[in-house]
Amino acid sequence: MLRYKNTEQLGLNATQVIVTEEIGWIYRHVPPPDLGIDAQIEQIIDYHPTARIIAVQIKSGLGNFHVGEKKITRYVSLVHYNYWISSNIPVIIVAHIPEWDKTLWEVVNDSTLKKTPSQWKIEISRFKEFNSKSIPTLNKLLEHDQKVPHDFSEKLERDSLRILETNKSLVAIIGYIHDMNLYAQEHIESIKNFVKNEMGLKGPIVKAEYTLFGNRLLQSGTLIDEEINKFAESFAASISAVTEIAKRHHNATNETSQLKVAYDMMIRSPSEMRTAIKTVKELKLTFGKYRDLGNPILKSGKAKFEYALDSIAREYSIALELTESVIFELEKILAINER
Repeated sequence: MLRYKNTEQLGLNATQVIVTEEIGWIYRHVPPPDLGIDAQIEQIIDYHPTARIIAVQIKSGLGNFHVGEKKITRYVSLVHYNYWISSNIPVIIVAHIPEWDKTLWEVVNDSTLKKTPSQWKIEISRFKEFNSKSIPTLNKLLEHDQKVPHDFSEKLERDSLRILETNKSLVAIIGYIHDMNLYAQEHIESIKNFVKNEMGLKGPIVKAEYTLFGNRLLQSGTLIDEEINKFAESFAASISAVTEIAKRHHNATNETSQLKVAYDMMIRSPSEMRTAIKTVKELKLTFGKYRDLGNPILKSGKAKFEYALDSIAREYSIALELTESVIFELEKILAINER
């Protein structure tokens, strides 16, 4: 299940008050599971709801941000980035900072999300407060028509089946980690034999072995980076579709065939993610003790591979938590319909 913190509730409460009392719009809490969206707000014009919606991510407390003199920065996983950027409605982030008695905000889009070496980030001005003065910008976000495409149901079904792509990337990454683990063990044994035969750690043969190992690390790190990006994109699309289908089930229909298919495809994912995270932790310990002995290629390869391991741990931890929450919700729906 998703973690609960009282500080988070303070942010939800503060945002609801601002939306309903200052901005004068409708606030709706989005219950879990939903990736990176805590609420939806609906535009009101001349006292009439317009059915135009903005999705809201709410973060509360300075601990969720890197604090600068003029801005606060929220670092965003690849999974969250893909989820937000592919949303069919506008997305904003609200930062409730009880330590400052302020609630700040920013639009989430291609312009405000910036790439970092390992993930993404969004910067929020310390002077951009969320209040009635935000209304013109919020209205501007909703200038485009929000009609649901005629083939939206078919798209949801297609995207829900992308769980297969997610599982394929998961298997590929576990394979890369396993192969690299075996190769590292072979490399260590080779070095031990060289030392045993008094070749010395700085001899040409040993240097060549270190260079070979460094190149292998660079190659593996690059492959894992590519696969992690595929995983994040397909996971965000599939989990978004499944949660939307689940909501539609609650609102309109008792048909559960799509949910049952999704459940069957998802049920093994948590175990595989845990295996990958465990293996990553073990490899991190191994490589943390590993010396590069001044070899530039090995140093570069080691850094690249450790960065890839960090990406796996971060993205899979987020995906694992959300997947378990979605599975829990699907099991409740399917159990009710079996009665």
